[in-house]
Parts: sequence; structure tokens; C-alpha cells
Amino acid sequence: MQSRLCLPVAGAPGRKNDGGIGKEYSTVHRRGHYDRSNGSMPRVVHHADNYSSERFGHNRDMERPVMRVSGPTLDATDPIALAEFYKRLLGWPIVRSEGPRSGNPPTDGWAMLRAPAGDLKIEVQWEPHYRPPMWPSVEGEQLMMEHLDIGVDDLDGGVRWALAQGARLAEHQPHSDVRVMLDPEGHPFCLFPDDTP
Repeated sequence: MQSRLCLPVAGAPGRKNDGGIGKEYSTVHRRGHYDRSNGSMPRVVHHADNYSSERFGHNRDMERPVMRVSGPTLDATDPIALAEFYKRLLGWPIVRSEGPRSGNPPTDGWAMLRAPAGDLKIEVQWEPHYRPPMWPSVEGEQLMMEHLDIGVDDLDGGVRWALAQGARLAEHQPHSDVRVMLDPEGHPFCLFPDDTP
């Protein structure tokens, strides 16, 4: 299953966990395909040892490599359904998808949408412990970590279109020229007037 999420794995060799558990951990980079026979991750990357600022210095004698942000990855309880929503909303094709893996629920999966110009993507991955963020934020509740800004040539028309595709209009609207919407999994996204050609 494709993904680009880095996450700690307790008990694996690496640097100390700062979370008070007292176990070693390494970072597993889920890029590539799962071994479908046992669901294991494809490789382990030890970031702390290989890429410390002490080893390389801060911009000392280094040339920045070409880097670009290609787009976000959203967590979801049903990633294929959420990818279908964004396909309808944006008109972007789903270019790859996988899942469910053996032994996981039928909603397990992963999908990638790509903008027609090919310069941006959105990935959606299964997260069994996903909780929708609260909008607006509430202390002690799941926070919104990021959101999509989607430009539209007609704000009211964009809202009607998003609602027809399965989005909801958030109750809290802090700006008169932006509409906060919620996708079917509860991720907030904003529609705003955009006159970019």
C-alpha cells in the first residue's frame, strides 16, 4: 500500500522515545508496497543517526537540492470513498488505489488523485484510529492540523457544488469571503474566490 507517512515504532532500534515510554524506536517510512502476506512495512529509516544537524551543520557548504511540495495526504476511515468525493468535487482522476489488505476491514485502503496538469496530488490513506477534527478548535479535542484551500470562480456556486457532492457547510464561518466546508470524513476545507486563470 502506498503512503509517505513517517511514524515511530516501539521496540525497534533507533533513538530514544521522548514520550516517556522508555523504549527505543525507529522511523518507518511507508513508501512502497506492503508485503501483502503479512502486512509488514517495506523498510526502516534511522533519521536521527544519518541526518543530524551536528553531522551536516546548518547550511554549511551545502547546496539545497530541488524540492517541491506535491500535496497532502489525508487520513480517513474509508479512504476510497473519500477519494471518490474529491474526484467528484475537483474533477481530478484517481490515478492509483489499493486495498483492503488481508485481515483488515473492507474500508482499509489507499488512493491518489492527481490534478489534470500533473503538478499536484492528494493522497488518502486508511487510519483505523482517525477522529475528525473539531472546527472551530476546542481545547482537549482533536485539532485540525491542516486544511485545503480551494479557489473557485463563484463562491456561492462552489458551495452549492460542494454540498451536492457530499460536503457540509461548517456552522462557524469566520470570514465573509470564505466558506469553511467539511468533507464526508470531517476534514475542513475552505472555498474562496480565486480569479487566477
